[in-house]
Amino acid sequence: MKRALFWLLLDVQALFALAYPESCFYLPWLLRALYIVVACAVVKTVLDHRWILWIVNDREARVLHGLEHATISVLEERGVPVVHGYTQRRVGFVVALEGEQPREVSSVIRAAAETAIARVRAGDRSLMYAPDCNTTAVVAAVTFWAMLVVGGACGLALGASAAAAFAVTVTLGHIRAATRRPLGLLAQRLFTVGAPFTSACVIDIRPFERRGEPQFEVRVAVQVATHGGPVIPGIG
Repeated sequence: MKRALFWLLLDVQALFALAYPESCFYLPWLLRALYIVVACAVVKTVLDHRWILWIVNDREARVLHGLEHATISVLEERGVPVVHGYTQRRVGFVVALEGEQPREVSSVIRAAAETAIARVRAGDRSLMYAPDCNTTAVVAAVTFWAMLVVGGACGLALGASAAAAFAVTVTLGHIRAATRRPLGLLAQRLFTVGAPFTSACVIDIRPFERRGEPQFEVRVAVQVATHGGPVIPGIG
């Protein structure tokens, strides 16, 4: 509701600026402030999720990232309350659950991970992609910043008024909001999730607590495919 109201106010301001540009003397300063805020938000988002910088070139980690998503999907199908998960480089991944969990939940997580691996091997590759993955947040921030830069540069080159530049900025914001999820899923497919692998098996489940959250480290051995061997595609 708050987000919808925010965009409604921006739309009204954009229309007012186009109708009465001489009354909106403050728009150049507002646009400069917006560019600064967006740039700072992009830097913060990238730093908070800097794991993306190494996972792109780590094929094994990309497989583990996809199996993390798949395991969480299976757990949610079975009614297990998952808070979030994250991938550990060359080790496996971690699943965080809500509240106190019974001892046997480790076996439930192992079963879910093994089921996820089996389903991916059987061709259910959609399990490997999650709409709410942090990849989406990073892609959304970077693409919006890039759109603003390109839009601003084009506006300056064409001699656009502050009112027109503001209207373009609001329009780009709507485009970014509409394409946020599909762009995030595309980025997962291209950069952070999946790579051909020949086998994957669960080695161990290690429960621990972090910041009051029950978390479970799922250690997985992955054999990344080489040319000429059997392949379980992670992209396609």
